[in-house]
Amino acid sequence: MDIRQKMNENPVVGGAVALGIVLVAIVIIIWYFHVPKDTTLPQTIADKGFFSDDDGKTWYVDDLKNVPPYQHNGKTAYRAQLYMNIDDDTKFVGYLQGYEKADKAKIEAAIAGGTPPSQALVEILPNVKKPGSAAWAKPRNGGPTLEYNKIITVMAADHPKDLGRGPLRVTDKDLAAGGS
Repeated sequence: MDIRQKMNENPVVGGAVALGIVLVAIVIIIWYFHVPKDTTLPQTIADKGFFSDDDGKTWYVDDLKNVPPYQHNGKTAYRAQLYMNIDDDTKFVGYLQGYEKADKAKIEAAIAGGTPPSQALVEILPNVKKPGSAAWAKPRNGGPTLEYNKIITVMAADHPKDLGRGPLRVTDKDLAAGGS
């Protein structure tokens, strides 16, 4: 027995099936026109970074040519490594970065000589610290120590929510939104 014959024998079932197909089509049409059309992914801005001048409580976007520590609005600013919570998309500073005077001078000279800031900054490890902590961890012999690695390994315990991803990079949406 084929489907057409069954529908002819039982028109109520046939009508219910047809109505179900129409309802599914209506839901698909409504969903299609209701979903926002701007689905473009944010574009990373290579010459910008996140910084904080209040020990990681808030952050702002600035040029990577500003090698930390530097003066911003009368306060000492450091590079802020931002992370994002999975469950609510909130951002937080996982740790701060700053350079010794001699290392800072080398980086600034490299940038002045034409090296892109993003490249010059990765050639020398910065000092790091957790927001709210007074103690900075310094690399030893050009490499990280156990204490250093503990600071740059941002865990869910560092923030009350589940950790999602990070460190985050500055995007065009961050430039439009400003800091926190």
